[in-house]
Amino acid sequence: IPAADGSVVMLTGGNSGSGEPGTTDYTIKAVASGLVSFTYNYGTNDDPGWDSAGYLLDSVYTVLSDTAGLPPATAQFVVNSGQTFGFRVWTKDNQNGPGIVYISDFSAPEAPVDATTVPEPGTAAAMVAGLAVLALSRRRS
Repeated sequence: IPAADGSVVMLTGGNSGSGEPGTTDYTIKAVASGLVSFTYNYGTNDDPGWDSAGYLLDSVYTVLSDTAGLPPATAQFVVNSGQTFGFRVWTKDNQNGPGIVYISDFSAPEAPVDATTVPEPGTAAAMVAGLAVLALSRRRS
């Protein structure tokens, strides 16, 4: 989603002219349990109710906005490890311009570090010192 440099992801909904409903989704599987938070800003040329934007949690859609011109807002929800979550732009008719949502300041739970593969700081320092001694002793031989 947004990069660490503060960039913004833009998700654009459908506007095929079909007259049929549609969705545009961006999803990912949670690698850990915790809080997902973000700032969003929604825009469209369509009247309220014809397009909307929101978030998904295991395919359940929660509408955040269907009205353009509102100031950016923040949202948050809790995920469990393994749940699918993401963002959706929905259209009722695929006409009169797409709905567009901008997502920034995104934060989600990160995968836990496996303590069996990453040494503790003291262990790592001792390991580096041991390797240095071993390298010096081999040089002298």
